[in-house]
Amino acid sequence: MFQPLLYTNSRGATMEAGESLVCKKRLQRSIVRIKLRSMSEEQFTNTLRELTQRKPFIPFVVEMLDGRRLIIDQPAVGFGGGVAGFISDEEGFVDFSCGEVRAMSHVTAEMKL
Repeated sequence: MFQPLLYTNSRGATMEAGESLVCKKRLQRSIVRIKLRSMSEEQFTNTLRELTQRKPFIPFVVEMLDGRRLIIDQPAVGFGGGVAGFISDEEGFVDFSCGEVRAMSHVTAEMKL
């Protein structure tokens, strides 16, 4: 099995041979930016309005930044001011905010309700 050649640079960081500290820091900053990208309040409100008012209603999923997925199977979702909430049969009242949400989309056949 191949083991990468590791070394410690002058700043004490352990790195693979050929890897620079600048590249490593850029990569770390990129990962942080990706993880922290959430919906704006306007996107959040407009998307929820579109998804909850569709006739006929189609269940949708809310993808959270922490990886959780909230399946919303009824149009009864209260929202405003960047926050939303609904009643779940399994979990009771569930609330979430635009700062926690990565995306919202219709439930597809591949997703399990």
